[in-house]
Amino acid sequence: MNTKQLFDKALELLIVKDGQQPDKHDDKATRPLPGTSVQPGNNHHNNQPQEPPRAAPPSAPDQPLKIEAIYQLYGVQPAPFTAEQMLEVFDSLGAVPAAAREQNVRTFLESVKRAFGATQQSIMQDASHKLRVLAKYVKTISDQTETEVAKRQKLVDALQIEIDKATQEIEQWRQKGEQATRLCREHVDRLKEVVVNLGGDVSASDS
Repeated sequence: MNTKQLFDKALELLIVKDGQQPDKHDDKATRPLPGTSVQPGNNHHNNQPQEPPRAAPPSAPDQPLKIEAIYQLYGVQPAPFTAEQMLEVFDSLGAVPAAAREQNVRTFLESVKRAFGATQQSIMQDASHKLRVLAKYVKTISDQTETEVAKRQKLVDALQIEIDKATQEIEQWRQKGEQATRLCREHVDRLKEVVVNLGGDVSASDS
């Protein structure tokens, strides 16, 4: 991948929201990303990631989850060139030999720096910040999961006690019904003997 292809890759990854792109043939392009105030050649930007505030993750277990939603939850500010965009560049260089890959990355970073003020350091800072955010989120969601699971397990245990009790009562009622029916039928048969032995009509007693 030559210098122009690398720079074109950088510009393709940085399409602005209004559908316009910086001039791909002008390596002096200075259009920043929306929401940034980067000046050409500036090694720093005004949207350095801040330490994420303490925030609770989504409360519903079936709520859709995306990495971008986690970043937004913790107030991660957009970088001129993000760690995820750099990953796309690395992926595009997958089959390039190591020596050429290193040179291509250096050339690419120089192009991005001229165009958007992003540097190797700022990209690493973006990645490091997001690593801390994701670690905090994992800890938070793990704690919440443990709490919510314990709470619902307690509810399940209480319901199981009620279920066991109801199941036992069902069996008791079935046994009582069977015993009562058997007792009555046995006594009916004995009473019929009385009627028959005294010359009566058993069928009359059935009505």
